[in-house]
Amino acid sequence: MVPEQVAVIGIDNEELTRYLSRISLSSVEQGTKLMGYEAAKMMHQLLANNVTYPRRIIVPPVTVHARESTDYRSLKDPLVMQVMSFIRSHACHGIKVEDVLTHLGVSRTNVENKFKQETGQTIHQAIFDFKLEKAKKLLVETHFDMKSITEQCGYPSIQYLYAIFKRVLKMTPLQYRESSSYSVY
Repeated sequence: MVPEQVAVIGIDNEELTRYLSRISLSSVEQGTKLMGYEAAKMMHQLLANNVTYPRRIIVPPVTVHARESTDYRSLKDPLVMQVMSFIRSHACHGIKVEDVLTHLGVSRTNVENKFKQETGQTIHQAIFDFKLEKAKKLLVETHFDMKSITEQCGYPSIQYLYAIFKRVLKMTPLQYRESSSYSVY
């Protein structure tokens, strides 16, 4: 299970790969612009001055985009890992705590106690937080409209999404999008 048992990180920060995988893939963004600039500079100097260069120039990566595939939370209990995996896969499909319990075939008290002890929150809160984080991420990283974001996050209506944002973040989704320094806008 990713990331509970193994963390996965990709390269080149490809948008398509990021959104088509079950969970969003962390990625290393290479310094491709600097690589091209350095290559052009070397070529120009080689042609103009006939200067020799070392065989290899190391261009460091620009950054690492940390996403869900490396969101390791030191979970030890296999049952809690299964709960988190199910939440990641189904939270935006309108699941409730009962759906998690039915899927795992375990009693509520046992799972809730283990989950709360290891994560510090209830299963219900984990589902709520996952959906909210996905909505925040879509607002910042995409141009999707509110209807699309509402549907992708499993909220029953745009009004409900607005109410959640106002209650938790004290702003509307659009205000959140506009205030984000990482926004695509």
